[in-house]
Amino acid sequence: MKTLTQVILPIVALAGLVFFITYITNYAPPSPANGPDKKTTAQISLRFTDLKGRREPHPAQMTPEQKLRYQELTQEQKQRLTHLEYWRDNYELGEKGHFDFWFTNENNQPVRLAWVKANCQCAGVELALVSPEAWEVYVNATMLACCPSASLPSILDALNSAHVRFLESMQWTPLDKNADAAVAAASPAGPQMGILRLNWTGKDTEGPKTISAEFVAQLPGANAEPIPLEVNFKVVPPFDVYSPSTRGRGIQLDDLQADSERMGLFYVSSRTRRDLSISVSANSMGENKECVSWSSPERLTENQIAQLVKENAIPSEMLDHQCIYRLLLTVCERKQIEQNSEKVTKKLDLGPLHFPLNVAAGEGKPIAVPVIGMVRGEVRIGDGSTSDKIDFGAAYPSSGVGSKKVTLASNRADFDLEVVHNECTPDYLQVTLEPDKDKQNGNKSWTLTVTIPPGKLFGSLADAFVILKTKDGLGRRIRIPVKATTYDSGPRL
Repeated sequence: MKTLTQVILPIVALAGLVFFITYITNYAPPSPANGPDKKTTAQISLRFTDLKGRREPHPAQMTPEQKLRYQELTQEQKQRLTHLEYWRDNYELGEKGHFDFWFTNENNQPVRLAWVKANCQCAGVELALVSPEAWEVYVNATMLACCPSASLPSILDALNSAHVRFLESMQWTPLDKNADAAVAAASPAGPQMGILRLNWTGKDTEGPKTISAEFVAQLPGANAEPIPLEVNFKVVPPFDVYSPSTRGRGIQLDDLQADSERMGLFYVSSRTRRDLSISVSANSMGENKECVSWSSPERLTENQIAQLVKENAIPSEMLDHQCIYRLLLTVCERKQIEQNSEKVTKKLDLGPLHFPLNVAAGEGKPIAVPVIGMVRGEVRIGDGSTSDKIDFGAAYPSSGVGSKKVTLASNRADFDLEVVHNECTPDYLQVTLEPDKDKQNGNKSWTLTVTIPPGKLFGSLADAFVILKTKDGLGRRIRIPVKATTYDSGPRL
């Protein structure tokens, strides 16, 4: 699908946007007024302006003067110039697309055109021939749009409308594989112009994609000339989530101490949509979902986005996104709510915090954003400087008996714990919890012993946890990860 800049930005350049000439050098179709050039086209059946579909501007091709003028544009103007309909390389998952290759027959004889093959069964081809009359109407419409007194955004809107009307007026003919189509000869008015449209069906996986097709063009009495056409584009989700804390989708929180809260900033953006209707939920938290909250989405301005990129808070690629919203996640270690006309305190489970925050934006599959942290509350492992896990190491023998002891401590003297044996996993873990007799500064402590019996573990433990529970009427759970890797292998007995 050819961008409107491929056709009409040369006209805009005549109105003062000289610095965009380099952008459209490889895109603009030849003017019919030039007429056939027998010396240069004697052995060329069809002249294509671009054999490889490109959708991104190439600043490296600009002259110093053009770069300077481009830098003087506001961020909004830059985005409007690179995000017009027909100038984009991003397609949503499942979205169909096409790219228009312009060509001319500058010969005084008709040309036979045939589609030979494509690299994907999803590809299709359509052909439209542009009459001199249609081209004249289009040129006049674009010239009227380029009023010198008009603002750049209004000029671009008018040019876009003219381009859409022009393409909609074309008579598109499907071109089947190995079926011939005739491209008329040039006339006294100029070359015969045409558009070869390469279509593709929606892709269901993200990432860069390439659709290529090969054609042959032949003048009467001449050899057939191969014409390879290629389109490069990217398949992207309808929206995405970015968190500065992980430089990706995940949100990393600082440790939550007793009666504290932590916040995590994240952004929801789209490379294809100008607006998003965002909703967030934390239903996986169950009874404790009230401990998680978030701010209303705040749409960022162009200046705010540019400043965030300058501060390295978001990647520079997000300058090309159509819209960006900022949200603030708040996670409380405990929160008092009203339930059945009574005030009730909800508390997060102690230990590793890991839950999905579901973010949706209208149509499209919701994104599960992992939220990661550590809830310490009233209990800590050791002196608090450890990684809050029971680690047997990476050289544990499968045939031996392995035990690990850790100290749990609380700053509350009225605090007590017990093991929830039926929730510890795997079920062969042997877990004991003994209160320490000596109290330090009135605080309580316990010795937690975890044993892996011989012949039970081969390889690495996966999703292993010791589960404890407070004996204070709330039954607050504490999850402590268990890590172990054996240096030998074999079946588990």
